[in-house]
Amino acid sequence: MFATNTPSIHQIAWEEIEKLGGLAPLQKIYKLVIERMKNMDIPLPRLDSIRGALVDKTTGTGRRATGDYLFERVAKGVYKVIKDGDSFCVLNESSRNLNILEDESVHAVLADHPWFEPKSHKSGNQKSFTQDYAEETFRYTIEDFKAKYRVLVDGGYLVENLPAENAENTEYLMNIRQYAKEAGFHFYALVPWIKHRVPNNTGRTQKDREYLIFWTKNKPRRLAPIGKPYFTRTMLPSEFDISAPARKQHQAEKPKELYKRIIDLITEPNDVIVEQFGGSGNSAVAALEINRHPIVYEIMEKFSKKIFNKLKLASQFKLSLNTKNTNTNYELVFGEDGQATLF
Repeated sequence: MFATNTPSIHQIAWEEIEKLGGLAPLQKIYKLVIERMKNMDIPLPRLDSIRGALVDKTTGTGRRATGDYLFERVAKGVYKVIKDGDSFCVLNESSRNLNILEDESVHAVLADHPWFEPKSHKSGNQKSFTQDYAEETFRYTIEDFKAKYRVLVDGGYLVENLPAENAENTEYLMNIRQYAKEAGFHFYALVPWIKHRVPNNTGRTQKDREYLIFWTKNKPRRLAPIGKPYFTRTMLPSEFDISAPARKQHQAEKPKELYKRIIDLITEPNDVIVEQFGGSGNSAVAALEINRHPIVYEIMEKFSKKIFNKLKLASQFKLSLNTKNTNTNYELVFGEDGQATLF
């Protein structure tokens, strides 16, 4: 017999999901609930018992449709807890195989991977990147793109942020395109991001941009209310002219407004967005602000803590405005302990 004060599976699942931000993939929920029950030295449930405890308030499915620990299924194998404020998921782990996500469970994948390019990372402002991610830089293989393809819904978007081409990376960039094609992706568009209005004069050409490649899983899903069925919500621009942050909190930080624009173009409200390489967390904040469900991976613990605090504060700030959509601009600055302050 369980002690009278032993928490229910409902409560354990709710509390473990809340530790991640209130949103979690089902496979992660299984793992967290079982680990906690092992530590409590109580009999372990079957996986279907855990799944049955995830009461969906919107449909009434699950073991009970009332109570303090309720959930909502937001996508295939993705659940959020019912609470005030927005939900998100921050995972301090590798994202390359995406194995905790079910097939066809997310609507968009964003990626700005820490690619291995020793010569570039030795120079100038790339040095701090090397120090932070010295053991985590890599080069994609086709398996990376197979994983992305597997988790996307039919018609979902993959957006890869890639550097300007140079003598060191030209072959690798060609390989990336080939991997995506072999994995089954359809090329959709290449859009430059103009990050510096005053170019950096380094190397063979002036540096003022990076590139965003848009791919889709099979034919693009219909997002535009009018026009061609393969259009994004509105037509993609010829370029994203949005300045890079003046004061970076992460070496590879991109502006929140850039991500907000991209996410709004390729998804709909309440869609699930996966950011594979969280970095500054700006992509997840952008998703939260326009009512998407972000799942963000970040392998470096110090950055994952900052992302969690940033998202928690952004959610609280949004809730305080008593609105579900705000374009209010604000800045989050972090102390050494990873705690965020809003300005």
